[in-house]
Order: sequence, then structure tokens, then C-alpha cells
Amino acid sequence: RLKVAIARGTLRRAVRGAAAICVPSESTRRDLLEAHPSCAGKVHVTPEGVSEFFRPCPVEETRRFCEQRQLGRFVIGLAARKHYKNWHTLAQAFERLRPEFPDLSLVSVGQGDVQPAPGVRHLGYVTDEMLRSLYQAAACMAMPSLYEGFGLPVLEAMACGCPVVCSRGSSLDEIAGPAIQFDPRDPQALAEVLGTILREPAPARQHRTQAGLRHAACFAWTRTASQMLAVYRGVLSRDCKHERSA
Repeated sequence: RLKVAIARGTLRRAVRGAAAICVPSESTRRDLLEAHPSCAGKVHVTPEGVSEFFRPCPVEETRRFCEQRQLGRFVIGLAARKHYKNWHTLAQAFERLRPEFPDLSLVSVGQGDVQPAPGVRHLGYVTDEMLRSLYQAAACMAMPSLYEGFGLPVLEAMACGCPVVCSRGSSLDEIAGPAIQFDPRDPQALAEVLGTILREPAPARQHRTQAGLRHAACFAWTRTASQMLAVYRGVLSRDCKHERSA
């Protein structure tokens, strides 16, 4: 409660004193305006971008990576200590899939606490190089978050050629693109969409992969920089007008 109170007080002062406020999604903008209606005229949506580092690697490189770590067919998920990342729903969905896909693994990365379970491999912290290889090798990336301010891992996975399933709601509705969405509070719904991906024949999977690559390419940091620059120029222009009028 103390951390929440401090955060709210800090945000309140920042909002009051800011000449402009940049947020990464329309969802975040709506949430901010609901909490602080007075800042309506100075909120700008500047979506994040995908680093050029996240891109498909040579197939041989990915194959060696999987052989070294004895990875077969797997789904990747991001485990975090924060409750809203909703790891337990993904674990429950995976358990429901195991009878149909007994050789499938669920690979988790991140600093979250993952309970040991059959078929679950927790890798903990991984480097960007490892994450890129994992995305490319995975049968699917699953993101069951209850809330996101943007959801960059969805786009990073797509940029590596990985099919994605993600929650409905918050900012994920804005960036999901070709991802299959589901109710994040329903493990059975997540199991069903994962099954859809896992059963797809090669041509359908290739089509989904290409759609994801095209979608991720629409989110570039150069575009974000241009939008931020426009915000800065707008603030400076207003300041100059105020100085001249004074």
C-alpha cells in the first residue's frame, strides 16, 4: 500500500507539472485520463518499436541452439513475479494440452517463480541472443497478461517469425494484429487457441508467420522517434509563443 501511495503521489505531481505526456498506447491514454482528467490536452500516444535485433536467424543457427539445450517442440511464455503476467493460467492451459501433445514442452523465461511440473522448463534470465533463438524455434509464444501498457514481447516474437497467442483487453487489442486472442482468465480458452496453432499444417503456419513479420515491421523505433520529436517541437513552439506574448 505504501508503494502504491508513493507512486500515485509521484504521478499526480508529474502530470500536473508536465508540458506534454507521452504514453505508448490508446489504452494507457484512456486509463491515464480516467485517473487524471485534467491532463486531457497534453497526452500523446507514441507507440513503441521493435529493435532490428529481433529478426529471423539462419535456420542452422536455431537448430544448433535447440540441440545444445535439448529442446524439442515447445511453447514459450514469459514468467514474471508480477501477478498480472498471469503465468498460472498458461501453466494450467499447458497441462490440458499434454494428453494430445505428450512431447510438447512449456519453456519459461524471466525472473518469475515457476512451479516445477512435468514438461515445464524454466530457463530464468536469458540474453537477447538466447531470447531471439527461442522465439524463432518455438511452436508458439503465449502471452496471457491481464494487463499491458503496450506488450512489446508480442511484436518481438512476431519479428522473429514466431506465431503468437495473446490476451484480449488493454493495449494488446491494439497491437495483436494476426495473433490469436483469448480470455486471459480462462485456461480452457488458452488451451484451445494453443491447440489451433499446434495443429496447423505447414502452409498455414507459414502464412501466419509471414503475417506476423509484416505486422511487426509496422512498429519501428524510427517512427517512435519522429512522433516524440513532433511532441518536443510542439512544446517548444508553445513556449516560444508564450515568450513573445509576454
